Amino acid sequence: HAVTCTMTSGSTVTNVADSPVANTISTYTIMNGSTNVTANYSVTTATGTLTITKADATNEVILSGTVTWGRTLSTEISTNSNGARSYQWYYNANNNTTGGTAIPGATSATYTISSNYVGKYIYVKTSVAEAANYKAAPDAYAITATKVAKKTPSVTPEITGTVKWGE
Repeated sequence: HAVTCTMTSGSTVTNVADSPVANTISTYTIMNGSTNVTANYSVTTATGTLTITKADATNEVILSGTVTWGRTLSTEISTNSNGARSYQWYYNANNNTTGGTAIPGATSATYTISSNYVGKYIYVKTSVAEAANYKAAPDAYAITATKVAKKTPSVTPEITGTVKWGE
């Protein structure tokens, strides 16, 4: 015998009368309108009590792009949550994601590397905010594998004119 509850996160149902044995909950379904969202919640059961809390959200970040000034780095967040995503880009002299300095205004999923950061590592911190069914996710970080390189000229210089001996 299953129990269907209409409730919000943080709610508790007690003394469920239609369970197979009074005050014992064996199975449950959590609905959002007509959608079964049971998998989106963390549920604990005890005799006569069903407590629903938000599920843990995930946050994994993938960083891609060419690590050269003037080029653009991009991030992609992989998460099970529909929470708002936020980004902050940093530079660091060391190859790690601690102790860096936030790049002013660099708060989108992409960042075009400034020449100010040649010889530095660039990393991004991503956050996923709390949502209806999920807790806020832990911050995730991704760092470039190499330091920012100087831009290579895209045009080969051409020399024209007449070569004269001794001049």
